[in-house]
Amino acid sequence: MKPATRTARQALAICALALPLTSTALAQPPAPGRPVPTPNPTFNPAVNQVASAQAPLAPPDQSKWPLKFEVPTHDFGRIDDAKPVEFYFVFKNEGPAPVNITNIRTSCGCSAAVPDGDKRSFAPGESGKIKVTFDPRGRRGEERKTITIETDAKENPNIELRLRSVVLPRLLTEPSTVYFGEVPIKDQTRTQDFTITARFPGFAVNKVTPRDERVKVETLPPDTIDDNGETLTRLRYRLTMPTDLPLGNFNSVVVIDTNDTKQPQINVPILAIIVGELRLQPERVLVRMSGPAQPFIGEAVVTSRDNAPFSISSVEPYDTLPEMKITVDLVPSGPTTKNSYRVRVAGLTPRLITDIKGGVRIRTDRKEMPTLDIPLMGMWTGQMVPQAIPGVGGGPKQ
Repeated sequence: MKPATRTARQALAICALALPLTSTALAQPPAPGRPVPTPNPTFNPAVNQVASAQAPLAPPDQSKWPLKFEVPTHDFGRIDDAKPVEFYFVFKNEGPAPVNITNIRTSCGCSAAVPDGDKRSFAPGESGKIKVTFDPRGRRGEERKTITIETDAKENPNIELRLRSVVLPRLLTEPSTVYFGEVPIKDQTRTQDFTITARFPGFAVNKVTPRDERVKVETLPPDTIDDNGETLTRLRYRLTMPTDLPLGNFNSVVVIDTNDTKQPQINVPILAIIVGELRLQPERVLVRMSGPAQPFIGEAVVTSRDNAPFSISSVEPYDTLPEMKITVDLVPSGPTTKNSYRVRVAGLTPRLITDIKGGVRIRTDRKEMPTLDIPLMGMWTGQMVPQAIPGVGGGPKQ
């Protein structure tokens, strides 16, 4: 294998990958270094969701509300994810003064609430309704939402209604994203299973095609799961990663063609991070800037993943502006430690945050990672720009 230049890998941007067409939202990958979850062969919490095992909705105290509701909570129960569901909360003004609804807020964009007939003013003794809609598409498992009604009452003006449901996807891919986590470049042999479960009869998979032909797909014997007394068939597949990937992020997709007219194709993203012998934390040196020509200090730690000792032959800036006057100090993390080094970067901030470029290049005695780049990233801390702005350039170099 040729020596590779290891760069600080950029943050994993899952949403920029191929978007899955499953009924579920794209799953976030586990933290690097943690075990990668695999589907449970006997129990799937997203499908086999027993409503009785969940805590019921606790009714709120209405004693001080300006409007009294017949029921302040509603449980839709077990619903599929095919279409929105509705419910009307009925109330009455039992107080001595008129009450006006000034605003209604929901805890999630998947929920909506409006006064029936858009009526917002209620005299003493007058009744009304709040129409609530919950859209389960793209969701699964237990969902709890709140509806906040704001009124012009002088005391305790706000009312909080509560909703609950258990969303059962008609077609479930588990996991929705196959994430292999951090994979050592020396040993890339990795497999992971995924399953497809349909909640309707006659479902079939016509073809499973990885977009990267180096990814291998094996069809496993199907199994069954029990869903509250109903037996569901689960189709099973096994993915095998390529074994010759370079350092960095690996992103691909498995395309599943089905006989379902509502969901004829399912995309399952595949994610992995191919890592070398050295780990860099953090992956960039932060340059905090509130004005030009101000001193800054940042640092990063380079550690061997196998805890074996290694040497650093040189540390020097690359592609940085001369006006930043970058200096670099390298010290072992401990007096006898040779498997971890602390890299301290100091200098002066440039005139513009967009002038923060380049970074620090480390040369090591590791054959797999002879070079490691630590990019600089600018963060504005003054009052004019309230958020972090990454510097231009200084990105990874393979």
